[in-house]
Amino acid sequence: MMAAFIVAVRGTVWQAVLLGLSATLSHTAIVWSIGLAGLYLGGKLNLETAEPWFQLASAVIILGVAIWMIWRTWREGRAEAAERGHDHGHHHHDETRTIDTGHGVLALSIFEDGVPPRFRVHAPARA
Repeated sequence: MMAAFIVAVRGTVWQAVLLGLSATLSHTAIVWSIGLAGLYLGGKLNLETAEPWFQLASAVIILGVAIWMIWRTWREGRAEAAERGHDHGHHHHDETRTIDTGHGVLALSIFEDGVPPRFRVHAPARA
């Protein structure tokens, strides 16, 4: 996600270096934390009885994320279909503002017409 952000905002070389350093430090800290926890708990844990529970927990997490992603995709697809299919004869309250990020210009559109606001951010086409 951090790399996608650097690309999206057309980050500098210094920002990319900071990204690499932060990723390296955070991943190293996590690996060390897991390793130290394993050393501490390893003598007290019977792996033969714990392994099936770890597998079950992993499966539940993976299935939960998959179901959540499918639900979000289905919900967004329905919202887009409803937006395309509604009557275009009535007035929309649609505002667009441009934001200069220092690395380029973004357009922020806010649509609200009797529904909760929907925000859209995109880079306008260059002339």
